[in-house]
Amino acid sequence: MPDTAGNSLATATPLKLLSTAQSYSDLVTPTANDFYRFSLANRSSFNLSLTGLDADANVALLDSAGNLVSVNGAGQLSNNQGRFAESINTTLNAGVYYIQVAPGINTPTADYTLNLSAADNLIDTDIILA
Repeated sequence: MPDTAGNSLATATPLKLLSTAQSYSDLVTPTANDFYRFSLANRSSFNLSLTGLDADANVALLDSAGNLVSVNGAGQLSNNQGRFAESINTTLNAGVYYIQVAPGINTPTADYTLNLSAADNLIDTDIILA
């Protein structure tokens, strides 16, 4: 499988997230992490899973400046050991975000499938039913 995703924030592959799950397959090497960029117009429920691993790989959710996103004091990073699936499920505010997929320690290459979805959390709490 060829490495087709961008290898830096500046060259991140742009994604358009939908409420239905989308999947992207690629691979990472010790010298080339994969980066994806997406933007949310509204506060949204964000769901990510990294599956189909043939070796250890990790995934991180980054903000527009490339820093690890923190939700309730916890960094949005999944780094399970081995070929176990990785996942990040959280609520994000409107903005630009990046996903970084990286090989685990001592992993020569890792094939993966990145599964993503985001759904607007627009709830009008000011509506009063009479």
